[in-house]
Amino acid sequence: MVRDTAHSIRKSIRHLLSHSPSWRETKDASAGSVELSYQSLILPERHIWIETSIEMFGSLIIDLEDWNDDTHWDNSVIHLGSYDPVIIAKIARAWLGGESLDFCRSLGGFVVDLK
Repeated sequence: MVRDTAHSIRKSIRHLLSHSPSWRETKDASAGSVELSYQSLILPERHIWIETSIEMFGSLIIDLEDWNDDTHWDNSVIHLGSYDPVIIAKIARAWLGGESLDFCRSLGGFVVDLK
Protein backbone atom coordinates (compact mmCIF):
# COMPACT_ATOMS: atom_id res chain seq x y z
CA MET A 1 0.00 0.00 0.00
CA VAL A 2 2.70 2.54 0.98
CA ARG A 3 4.76 1.81 -2.13
CA ASP A 4 1.65 1.98 -4.39
CA THR A 5 0.64 5.39 -3.02
CA ALA A 6 4.19 6.74 -3.24
CA HIS A 7 4.44 5.38 -6.79
CA SER A 8 1.27 7.19 -7.92
CA ILE A 9 2.45 10.41 -6.24
CA ARG A 10 5.86 10.14 -7.94
CA LYS A 11 4.13 9.59 -11.28
CA SER A 12 1.93 12.66 -10.73
CA ILE A 13 4.86 14.88 -9.73
CA ARG A 14 6.97 13.65 -12.65
CA HIS A 15 4.12 14.58 -14.98
CA LEU A 16 3.79 18.03 -13.38
CA LEU A 17 7.54 18.64 -13.76
CA SER A 18 7.95 17.20 -17.26
CA HIS A 19 8.84 19.09 -20.42
CA SER A 20 10.94 21.95 -19.13
CA PRO A 21 14.21 23.23 -20.54
CA SER A 22 15.01 24.66 -17.09
CA TRP A 23 15.61 21.44 -15.12
CA ARG A 24 16.16 17.71 -15.42
CA GLU A 25 15.41 14.71 -13.27
CA THR A 26 18.65 13.25 -11.95
CA LYS A 27 19.57 9.66 -11.26
CA ASP A 28 20.57 10.53 -7.67
CA ALA A 29 17.46 8.94 -6.18
CA SER A 30 17.76 5.19 -5.68
CA ALA A 31 15.84 2.94 -8.01
CA GLY A 32 12.64 1.89 -6.31
CA SER A 33 12.95 4.54 -3.60
CA VAL A 34 10.26 6.99 -2.58
CA GLU A 35 12.37 10.01 -3.60
CA LEU A 36 12.64 12.15 -6.71
CA SER A 37 15.66 14.29 -7.52
CA TYR A 38 15.90 17.27 -9.91
CA GLN A 39 18.61 19.76 -10.79
CA SER A 40 18.28 23.21 -12.32
CA LEU A 41 19.87 23.72 -15.73
CA ILE A 42 19.67 27.52 -15.29
CA LEU A 43 21.35 27.55 -11.86
CA PRO A 44 23.21 24.20 -11.65
CA GLU A 45 23.88 24.71 -7.93
CA ARG A 46 20.14 24.36 -7.24
CA HIS A 47 18.84 20.88 -6.58
CA ILE A 48 15.76 19.38 -4.96
CA TRP A 49 14.77 16.12 -3.34
CA ILE A 50 11.11 15.19 -3.04
CA GLU A 51 10.08 12.55 -0.49
CA THR A 52 6.86 11.01 -1.80
CA SER A 53 5.84 8.64 0.98
CA ILE A 54 3.12 10.45 2.90
CA GLU A 55 2.63 7.34 5.05
CA MET A 56 6.29 7.32 6.08
CA PHE A 57 6.85 11.05 6.59
CA GLY A 58 3.34 12.36 7.34
CA SER A 59 3.37 14.59 4.25
CA LEU A 60 5.21 15.11 1.00
CA ILE A 61 8.52 16.85 1.68
CA ILE A 62 10.60 18.92 -0.70
CA ASP A 63 14.21 19.68 0.20
CA LEU A 64 15.49 22.80 -1.55
CA GLU A 65 19.26 22.74 -1.91
CA ASP A 66 21.83 25.32 -2.95
CA TRP A 67 25.23 23.70 -3.37
CA ASN A 68 26.87 27.10 -2.73
CA ASP A 69 25.29 27.25 0.75
CA ASP A 70 27.19 25.12 3.25
CA THR A 71 25.16 26.12 6.32
CA HIS A 72 23.93 22.51 6.57
CA TRP A 73 25.85 19.35 5.72
CA ASP A 74 23.45 18.52 2.86
CA ASN A 75 23.32 22.07 1.40
CA SER A 76 19.61 22.29 2.17
CA VAL A 77 18.22 25.78 2.60
CA ILE A 78 14.75 24.63 3.70
CA HIS A 79 12.47 21.60 3.89
CA LEU A 80 8.84 22.28 3.02
CA GLY A 81 5.93 19.91 3.44
CA SER A 82 2.53 19.64 1.78
CA TYR A 83 -0.19 17.05 1.31
CA ASP A 84 -0.72 18.29 -2.26
CA PRO A 85 1.59 17.18 -5.11
CA VAL A 86 0.58 20.28 -7.10
CA ILE A 87 1.97 22.59 -4.41
CA ILE A 88 5.18 20.54 -4.23
CA ALA A 89 5.54 20.80 -8.02
CA LYS A 90 4.94 24.58 -7.92
CA ILE A 91 7.66 24.98 -5.30
CA ALA A 92 10.01 22.76 -7.33
CA ARG A 93 9.40 24.71 -10.57
CA ALA A 94 9.97 28.02 -8.80
CA TRP A 95 13.21 26.96 -7.05
CA LEU A 96 14.69 25.24 -10.08
CA GLY A 97 13.62 28.15 -12.28
CA GLY A 98 15.58 30.65 -10.19
CA GLU A 99 12.95 32.16 -7.87
CA SER A 100 13.91 33.33 -4.38
CA LEU A 101 13.48 31.27 -1.24
CA ASP A 102 10.84 33.72 0.02
CA PHE A 103 8.86 33.33 -3.21
CA CYS A 104 9.02 29.53 -2.93
CA ARG A 105 7.76 29.70 0.67
CA SER A 106 4.85 31.89 -0.45
CA LEU A 107 3.55 29.16 -2.76
CA GLY A 108 2.18 27.09 0.12
CA GLY A 109 3.31 24.24 2.25
CA PHE A 110 4.80 24.40 5.72
CA VAL A 111 8.31 24.32 7.12
CA VAL A 112 9.44 20.85 8.19
CA ASP A 113 12.23 20.43 10.74
CA LEU A 114 13.98 17.16 9.92
CA LYS A 115 16.58 17.41 12.69
